[in-house]
Amino acid sequence: MPTKHSKWSASSKKSEKGVKGGFGNRKRESRGRRNGVTKGAQLVSQEDVAVERTTMLLERQAELDRIMDKHDAMVREVFHLEKFVTLIEYDPTVAKQDNSIVFQEYKSNYDLLEKASTSAGPSRATRRAHIERVQSLT
Repeated sequence: MPTKHSKWSASSKKSEKGVKGGFGNRKRESRGRRNGVTKGAQLVSQEDVAVERTTMLLERQAELDRIMDKHDAMVREVFHLEKFVTLIEYDPTVAKQDNSIVFQEYKSNYDLLEKASTSAGPSRATRRAHIERVQSLT
């Protein structure tokens, strides 16, 4: 007379045979990994890392230049609107050449580097770290 447990194991063996993904006595398929390394993985040389790092830095620097240029153009437009009320006579190429004292004072209110360093909140950064961040961005 079969016990409760033997009946259970017999029925599960039957279902394992009929199901493709069952846990029968078949050999496990290889998953392509051995000791955490994939079979097709290649070693990355220091030269490859340096090239990738340089590429990423150049991309980030180009992105930063675009952001700074767009911000500068927007500040110049706002300056022109506040001082001259209209954009009818506004010329972006002429505005880019404007480095008057009045504009420099106005632009100092919209300094991105100052806003970026203060947005982090009160942190334990030193004055030296702040200066290094500003110099790395410019």
